[in-house]
Amino acid sequence: MKYSEVLLKIEPLTSELNGLQKKLDTSQARVKECEMQLQELDASVSVLNDNFMQKTAEAESLKLDLKKAEEILHAAESLLQQLSGENERWSKQIKVLERELEQVPANSMVSAAVMTYLGAQNETTRELKIKEWAQMMRMQSFEFRTFMCSESQLLTWKKEGLPADSLSMENGIMILNTQRTPLIIDPATQASEWLKKNLKTVYDGVEVLNHTDIKFNT
Repeated sequence: MKYSEVLLKIEPLTSELNGLQKKLDTSQARVKECEMQLQELDASVSVLNDNFMQKTAEAESLKLDLKKAEEILHAAESLLQQLSGENERWSKQIKVLERELEQVPANSMVSAAVMTYLGAQNETTRELKIKEWAQMMRMQSFEFRTFMCSESQLLTWKKEGLPADSLSMENGIMILNTQRTPLIIDPATQASEWLKKNLKTVYDGVEVLNHTDIKFNT
């Protein structure tokens, strides 16, 4: 009797459960159908994305090619404009080089005189003597540093610690170009420190010795 009473109570629930189960089966079938459609749509979207990426890449490539072509065209136009005056500029430059080439012997002679006789002189004496010798050689102008050394080398020496004033730069040129062993009076040790750095970048195994060192004699 109790079992029959339980059956009577759960019969409506069982019927409702069966109905819900049918609806669930229908919904699951619909979900599977939608999933299949979604997969088809995803595949289509993936193909469209690939096509879009390809077209975008082609468009970017065309933009880059167009930009390069415009740059080449602009450079060509600029070059044509510059070449219009190149002949005149080159002709002037050739004249300047020929004039400088003619002055090489005189510049060399005055430079040799500066290194031989003016190493121990101050800046004023050097300037006066250089002007005097330039007039004797009938030279319009003479720049010892410009003739004997490049600007890049002077900048390198400055980075290595050589003072940037004209006298120090001229002394540096004399020290590195003279055939005689220079005597450097350097209380502030600026020239000595620069010389150590400079020689170590040029020669391997440079040693700095005190005059009391036993190896100094050798």
